[in-house]
Amino acid sequence: METIQATNFTVEGTYSSAVLDKGTIVNLVLQSNISLKSKDKYVLIVLDTSGSMSGSKIQTCIEAISEVIKMLFANNSSPMVDLITFTCSPQFYRLQNKSCEECLKIVSGIRACGGTSFIPVFQMIEGILERNAPQEPLTTKATN
Repeated sequence: METIQATNFTVEGTYSSAVLDKGTIVNLVLQSNISLKSKDKYVLIVLDTSGSMSGSKIQTCIEAISEVIKMLFANNSSPMVDLITFTCSPQFYRLQNKSCEECLKIVSGIRACGGTSFIPVFQMIEGILERNAPQEPLTTKATN
């Protein structure tokens, strides 16, 4: 279990995967001891887009994320949802204030390639929690 200790909160993450006949299920669970200030729920989708996710794995994830986005828009015309993809460094996509079609277009453009580094994505998530869904994309520096 990875733990990030910040001034006002702690984030703990676990990672697991299972290989099935149709692909791999990857589960990244993050838990925090803080709650969002907003009454609305904020959904942050985090996706590993490294080379090991290429082929059917990334396609399955794209399809699943697309379905989640459709469900969020079905229940709310302006859902609070954002996306982070990561390889060696994370990429933040602000999906809030976009249409469902715009969000689906962004998701359909996701490609898998490169290596994997978890620390920068955890740092980005930490920043998002500290800022309660920032208005501007965040950048992080890898620490080795």
